[in-house]
Amino acid sequence: MSSLARVGATLLALAAFSTPSFAGSVSPFDGVWTGAIDNSIRVEVRIVDDKAVAYSVKNTPIDIKFSRESGDAIVFGDPDNYVFKLQRSGDATLTARYRDRDGFSRIALSRAQG
Repeated sequence: MSSLARVGATLLALAAFSTPSFAGSVSPFDGVWTGAIDNSIRVEVRIVDDKAVAYSVKNTPIDIKFSRESGDAIVFGDPDNYVFKLQRSGDATLTARYRDRDGFSRIALSRAQG
C-alpha cells in the first residue's frame, strides 16, 4: 500500500470513528412551543440552544430582554413587563409559570409539529 493510500485510509478511519462535538447536541428544550394564557390567549415560544429567541402573543412578536438556562428550566422575558419560567413536563410538553403586571398564570405548552 502506498503512503498516499495509507494516509487516505487513516483519514477515512478517523472520520468514521470520530463524532463532531456539535453532533447530537440539540437541547430537549429546542423547538417551537405553543399554548394559551388563561386558556384563551395564544402564545408561541421558539427556543434555540437553550435560549428563547422569539415569543409571540396572538401572532404578535414580543421583545425578549433576557433569556437564560437555569438548572432544569429556561427563564426569559422583559423584567419590567413579563417573565416566563419553562420546565419540561414530558417529551413534547412544557409547563410555564408566567408573571406579568396583572399577576401569575400557569400555561401548558406543547411542541409544535414540524
